[in-house]
Amino acid sequence: MAALNEPTTALVLGAGFSAAVSTDLPTANELGNRAYRHVKEGGGSVVLGREFSLDFPFEFALSLLAEKQPHLSELQNRRNAVQLAELTTAIAVVLEKAQESAFDRQPPNWLYELLSVLNQWHSSIVSLNQDLVVETAVESHFLMPTSPRPLSPNATRLEVFAGGGSMEKIDATDLLWHVPPLAGGTHQQPRNLAKSMRLLKLHGSVDWWWAPPDQTGATILREGVYGTFGNARRMSDQVRRDYLPGRERFIVPPLATKSTYFDNPITRQLWQDAFSSLHSAARIALVGYSLPITDHMTFGLLQSVLEGRTVRLDVVNSNVAELLPRLKALVGVRRDDPLPPWVRTYDGTDAIETYTHELADERSRELIAGITTSLPPGDANRSMHIHWPRPNGNTSSRVYEVDGPDDCGVVTLRTAIVGPTDNLDSRTDYDPNTERYEITLADLIPRLSDATSLVARHGDSDAMRLVNYDANIPWIMFIPAGLVL
Repeated sequence: MAALNEPTTALVLGAGFSAAVSTDLPTANELGNRAYRHVKEGGGSVVLGREFSLDFPFEFALSLLAEKQPHLSELQNRRNAVQLAELTTAIAVVLEKAQESAFDRQPPNWLYELLSVLNQWHSSIVSLNQDLVVETAVESHFLMPTSPRPLSPNATRLEVFAGGGSMEKIDATDLLWHVPPLAGGTHQQPRNLAKSMRLLKLHGSVDWWWAPPDQTGATILREGVYGTFGNARRMSDQVRRDYLPGRERFIVPPLATKSTYFDNPITRQLWQDAFSSLHSAARIALVGYSLPITDHMTFGLLQSVLEGRTVRLDVVNSNVAELLPRLKALVGVRRDDPLPPWVRTYDGTDAIETYTHELADERSRELIAGITTSLPPGDANRSMHIHWPRPNGNTSSRVYEVDGPDDCGVVTLRTAIVGPTDNLDSRTDYDPNTERYEITLADLIPRLSDATSLVARHGDSDAMRLVNYDANIPWIMFIPAGLVL
């Protein structure tokens, strides 16, 4: 079934988001330090007197290299341009190496929980990162479209969101909307887009390639080969030479001004789409983005989005105090004044996980409201199942018990522990010779009047918040947020 409610929620992801997923993935200044060391170890020409830090940010150093300095000779400015190219190339190399370590194991489950919620809300994700965290997480999670994927091979973008079609899992192409298009060597069949979230990567990506200087954008292509967490994959060098000949990575380095990187229509369209998505959002969340003073382009984008509006702004960061002066400048209050009430902050090393759980609880409350107000009366006699998402697919298990609400308003649906050869859709739980009573929606509804959250547990597993249900089958199928690892 489609989402019960579609609040326009948009996230802006900074380097702190990826670093929270894995400590192998660097923040902006650490990325600069690793890139610098990579260039120097390879015999490059980059010369810097100190490491990048809050006092000497990576973006500032790159901006000095990118712009011709009037006090330098032409030769010295050209040498700076070479150093900029070396560091830009090193960014992709360093990120790929970091990903190899980060993607070798499963990420924290809050990442899957977050994507489950954003999928239900059809949210926009504006990413300032060039890594493949979001794409790989989506490929690792069997997320279902909120409405069937159209089957017509010639469907227009408007027809993509029409009803009818398959419920094939969401993949990275559904998020990216074919921007940029896939390279021919990925062997992926073209298909219509599922209705889901939208990912806009404003600074390019380690798997995007182009033939510079390309002002048309025609040469920008995406590898489209990801694999999953625990089994990440990329194109081999030979395949890349075959299908992406003569191309270099399309990476927009973190500069104070990025004008030369906006000469092609793909980057311009991505930034325009980001502005449109953020401007129409009722809530914007800056997640792991520290509002660096040198990032004039993104700061200007956010100022334009917030101008004249009192949209809810959530700032989720491991160190809110450090970015507070820039945040106040963004929302238009003086340094000594408090933040306006429509700005909320989430601080600390667990800020992103805490915020994710809050969004999932909000979605769960929407689900409770939908169950109590939207289902036809006859549905109360239908049994309940949990559609447990797993790395290699989904497994359905019948609900055998309903608990709560507890003191916190949490109602829990429990499914049985079963062996790998048992039928998870069986009415027998724990003991195959013991028949348990069938639990129906009628057993759940009376408990929801005072409920604030609806969760499911499989045996002794951690509770997973429920974010959607499907009533178009003989039973009620609930969808949890997250992944059973």
